[in-house]
Amino acid sequence: MLHGCSCLGCKPAPLRLRARNNIAIEDEKQVDEDAAALVKPIILKKIKNIGGIKAAQKEYLYKHYKDEMLHGIINMYTMYDSRYIHIAAIQDEAGQVKLVFFDMTDIYNKIGKRGDKFERLKVKELMARHKSVKKQGDLVNE
Repeated sequence: MLHGCSCLGCKPAPLRLRARNNIAIEDEKQVDEDAAALVKPIILKKIKNIGGIKAAQKEYLYKHYKDEMLHGIINMYTMYDSRYIHIAAIQDEAGQVKLVFFDMTDIYNKIGKRGDKFERLKVKELMARHKSVKKQGDLVNE
């Protein structure tokens, strides 16, 4: 995103992932795929409460990345273009890391307005986990 838009031609600088396991992304093709996925993250529908978030994400990941999920998931949170992005980093048996980006903005807003007191508080806690990327090109595990 060089000039403030979210078009596919304006992908972010190559992403480097620092996480608990010090997994690094070095495959240039994978970096391009991850950058494109960040620009157009997955938007989950029909989530009515906090419990539904995790269930919908697990269902999506199981459906699309079943084999990779068996080898570990690392959760990260960031902001991108004023959107709350939850990143699931999944590792396959060969050690390759795939980043799956979920746009949580509309879900948080919906639950924050319609949920009970506990759910509104939980949404605030989740939103607080999301930090803007401090250094262009880096995603930092929180």
